[in-house]
Amino acid sequence: MAICTQATLDPRIASFDNRYKEFRRYDFTSRYGFSPAMIDAAQQAYIVYEPTQVLDSAHTALFADPNVSFLHAKSMGHDIEKAFDGLDIHDDMLLATMDGRLTTVFFARLMRGREDTYFYKQL
Repeated sequence: MAICTQATLDPRIASFDNRYKEFRRYDFTSRYGFSPAMIDAAQQAYIVYEPTQVLDSAHTALFADPNVSFLHAKSMGHDIEKAFDGLDIHDDMLLATMDGRLTTVFFARLMRGREDTYFYKQL
């Protein structure tokens, strides 16, 4: 499971993203410079992202392998991990990922409960 990931900071591929400029000086030409290539051997990969965050969505679109499922964390903003912690679902997500229970349905059930929480209403 990757949350709000950047596929790469290689300016040849991700010229659309002007964030994290201080990291652009690193070498992104190796296998480890393009994270979608790093999940080839995974049986299943989950990419959690906020679809209204344009730059995050552009990076997410680069993970186009058949073993990838996209989990839409709608209305969570850019700092999804903080939002998950505030909703007290971060641990459930990680445990479900580790023991193979994470599915789009499981994720949808976790997200459905967010509307009733104080944290969500403050977003």
